[in-house]
Amino acid sequence: MPGPSSLLSAARQAEISTVRPHVAAQIIESLEVGKPPFLGVILPNGERFGTARTSLHRAKDFGFLYLPSFLEPRIFLVQVKSGDRLPRSSAVLLARRNLGLRFDKFKNIASDSQFASKSFEGRCHKKPTGLTWLLSQCPYYGWLVIVRKPYTFTKLSPNFLPAKNFSSVLFTRIMVKIGILGGGMVGLSAAAALKDTYRDSEIIVISPERDDQLASYGAPGGFRPDPSWMPGFVCCATSQDGCSTNCPLVRWCRKSKEHFWALAASQDAVNAGIFFQPMLDLYSEMPCRIPFAVKLCGSSKLLEIDEIQSLGFSSSVKWGYSFVTCMIEGRYHMPYLREKLEHTSPAPAMIELGSSCRKGSLDEVRKWATDNHVDVVVNCTGLGSATLCNDNLLIPVRGRLVRVAAPWLKFGIYSPNKAHAYVGRDSVIIGGYREPLPSPLIQPIRPEQAENSHEATLDILERMGELWSGPLPSSPILEEWTGFRPHRDILRLELAWLCDQNGGRSIPIIHNYGHGSMGISLSWGTALDVVYLVTQALKASTGSCTQGLLAPGLEKLALQ
Repeated sequence: MPGPSSLLSAARQAEISTVRPHVAAQIIESLEVGKPPFLGVILPNGERFGTARTSLHRAKDFGFLYLPSFLEPRIFLVQVKSGDRLPRSSAVLLARRNLGLRFDKFKNIASDSQFASKSFEGRCHKKPTGLTWLLSQCPYYGWLVIVRKPYTFTKLSPNFLPAKNFSSVLFTRIMVKIGILGGGMVGLSAAAALKDTYRDSEIIVISPERDDQLASYGAPGGFRPDPSWMPGFVCCATSQDGCSTNCPLVRWCRKSKEHFWALAASQDAVNAGIFFQPMLDLYSEMPCRIPFAVKLCGSSKLLEIDEIQSLGFSSSVKWGYSFVTCMIEGRYHMPYLREKLEHTSPAPAMIELGSSCRKGSLDEVRKWATDNHVDVVVNCTGLGSATLCNDNLLIPVRGRLVRVAAPWLKFGIYSPNKAHAYVGRDSVIIGGYREPLPSPLIQPIRPEQAENSHEATLDILERMGELWSGPLPSSPILEEWTGFRPHRDILRLELAWLCDQNGGRSIPIIHNYGHGSMGISLSWGTALDVVYLVTQALKASTGSCTQGLLAPGLEKLALQ
């Protein structure tokens, strides 16, 4: 890993190298402001990185290069040598050779004057300089841009750093390495969302379990989120007109819906194991409000008793809704996500499976992250987080399912007090079994609790027979499945820090677990919040423990 001296040497030779965020912070700390050799620190909008901080008002202390606001928060270390040149043509050539960027979509790039801010006192380019234009093409979070000698604020003209003043430029990529613990739907979705944002980051996903050992594998995958399964969101439980869009649960559901609906309507739908499905929601009494999932999915129709009973349902069913939802079968969608991650250009993700990947404590996680030079850890270990994080609010909820051969069934059925049936790709999945168990911290799950129960299977099929007169309960049984949902009254989605008691570098960790029965339904929405928290972690100090941060909206809720 290059240090300050080697980077300065490389700057004189216009070489390309890679550096991690904490090394960039060390470079900043090792240099005295205003004394050669000099690296100016540029942080748009006064953002903070490591221990260095500056703003437009302090630009004369650091050397200055104006960065348009559309660049979003990024950090650049800048040295400028008087008389150096970097015309636009050279910028294009340098970028094509060394950055691998595409320029077609930037032909009509706007001038810097359109991005001027009041705090900049109106000074801006009439046209973008080669360097400013080139910086605007840099992907995502991290580049150090090093030239030679700094300008000061007092020497700048209204035209600001014309292109003739730039020449040899060292682009040092700040490469981010992210480690994700957990290879289920929640973990793989987080990895995919991070890869979409940090395209050439290095991502490692580790999972001690095989696919068929994961709750995501057996889950039917019907998109039907229900706030009653996560009672800590009291705003959803008490609102008569539907919860506010500021509610994080609503945000996660809507973002997931947008993602899955778009995928189901794309050419990738078959490979992704995603497809639309008509659904019937059935009730013995008229709900006091339109069910959450019905309202979320839209295109619903109220069914009255005559219509319901004409379809062969029990006389105990008085009301219902028909709507269209989406099926996301984990056993097919997880391989799709892995394939996408492992074949992403230019930096494919690395996925490791096996018992050697298991981490028993946060100290082990920190050691693993340190040994592997991981900048940010994302914890998506589901039920494993109970022992990993000593979280007694996380409990297993046992579920049981039966898969039967019924290719003639073309719609799904859901009845809160009876049973449900979803039409999968190769089978119909019948369920309706929820059994809360003690926290693993109090009573670890015994092997016999994970075994299938013939009595439970018969009970599920019997309840389906009581609900509907169709031949579904007598269909050939293909598979019985037992799994444990990682339930928390409010799922945990927050940024915390793994601190070194010996004064070493602290490592940010984003906890993302406790989705319960809505793991698949919420997976993409929470993944987007993981991206937000990772971005905040990269902005924060990497030298010492920093205050934690909850996902937006969760700070208003609390578990007693």
